[in-house]
Parts: sequence; C-alpha cells; structure tokens
Amino acid sequence: MLLKKIPILVGLNNIGATCYMNATLQCLSNTDELTNFFLNKFKFDANDNNKIMSNAYYNVIKNLWNRDNNNKSFSPNEFKEKLSKENPLFAEIATNDSKDLINFLLERLHHELNITKKENNFLFNEIDIDAQLNEQKMLEIFIMNLK
Repeated sequence: MLLKKIPILVGLNNIGATCYMNATLQCLSNTDELTNFFLNKFKFDANDNNKIMSNAYYNVIKNLWNRDNNNKSFSPNEFKEKLSKENPLFAEIATNDSKDLINFLLERLHHELNITKKENNFLFNEIDIDAQLNEQKMLEIFIMNLK
C-alpha cells in the first residue's frame, strides 16, 4: 500500500506520560518513505532479537494505517514496553523529549535494518536501500513534515 497523504484514521491512546512518544510516532508515521517501507517491504519476525524495535515500530504503523480497523484509537503498550527495555531513559514515568526518542528510534531502526540486510539480503530490494535506511535523510524529512 503506497501512501498518498490519506489521513490516518486511528489515533494513539496516552498510556501515562507518553504524549512525547505519541507525537513522535504520529509524525514518523506521516513520513511517507519510512511508512511505505514498513508497510510494503519490512518482514516482521517476532522471534528475531535483532529487530526488537523494528518489529515494535512495525506493529504501531500497521495499526495506525489499518483501514479495516473499526477502532478509533490504538494503545501502543507493546511499543512502550520494548522501548523501556531497550533504553532505560524511556522507562521512567516522567515525560521525556520527542527529540531524544526520534534520535534513539531512527538510529536503532537504521542499525537493526542494516544488520538484517547484511544477514538476509533477500529481504530487501536492492533499489535505493541505502537512501531508505539513512537516518539523516529520515530526520530531514521528519523536520520538513513538522513545518
């Protein structure tokens, strides 16, 4: 499914001081290149410990863009749980900074997807994969979407 600026129909529930996380996830989910990659090319594997955050992020994106879902909102509990385990900064109940989350998440996605690419070349099309996985490019696109 290629996105063409069709609005998201599903929102995110606040699960306790997670406004920063929800705002970051919603902004990233509207970054077409990143969301198209996760919806169309990413291979989910719950047993792959090399893709912990990638799998968690995929579940969020899948739920946000699910046109068949009758729910008006989605609770990103699994994402928050994985995030807290992978980075203790986000385990605290206190409000965190979206900038810290986006830096951690994009770096982590880049790392996990490049490991998977090297180990399982068949998972990816070779066309422009480096551009798709370049976190600097994703950060620039994210910032442009904020304006």
